[in-house]
Amino acid sequence: MRRPSDLAQRETAQYVLAASSGLTGEVSRLLNAAAELAILNGDEAVGLHHLEQVTSIVIQ
Repeated sequence: MRRPSDLAQRETAQYVLAASSGLTGEVSRLLNAAAELAILNGDEAVGLHHLEQVTSIVIQ
């Protein structure tokens, strides 16, 4: 990816922590899946919309 992702933005960080319950393994799975989606979409960074799209698939 050519641009930095907005993972440090408050809204995005809060979303990741809430969706993963703060569990390191779940955070990792969520971020990896979002990165894969961003790459497949041809996007240059991971955004909140990527995280939202993969959450229901990754976090069960």
